[in-house]
Amino acid sequence: MTSGVIPAKAGIQYYRVFLDSRLRGNDMFTQDSGLNIETNTSREFKITPFIKREIIKIADKRIKETHLKALNELKNLVKTLAKAQKRPEEEIRKLDIGINNLRGDVGGLARSFGYEFDNGAFRSFHTELARSAKFQH
Repeated sequence: MTSGVIPAKAGIQYYRVFLDSRLRGNDMFTQDSGLNIETNTSREFKITPFIKREIIKIADKRIKETHLKALNELKNLVKTLAKAQKRPEEEIRKLDIGINNLRGDVGGLARSFGYEFDNGAFRSFHTELARSAKFQH
């Protein structure tokens, strides 16, 4: 391919392989594509409307496949992130319930201590009152 001219018979196949390899991220020139492009140099290659349509079809198909693959990967990533987010939310909900229970327990203890202090004060009130009355007389 010294002059950049491709024989007509190999032209369509060459461009299909070339576009396919470029869209897949491969470099066709570093791999053996199996095409012998310079076997028939009697006619120069020209891009006809048919060849142009075929090239566009191949490119569109590869782009669509690439976009669908990327879209599916994003969907899977979003699902994974949603599952991962649910776990901390559930743990936070459990902690919130635990804190509310703890508040109730602490409030119950405060009431119990208050009642106990009241009962103790009431029991000792008469004794202390009598003792203080003795000292005042």
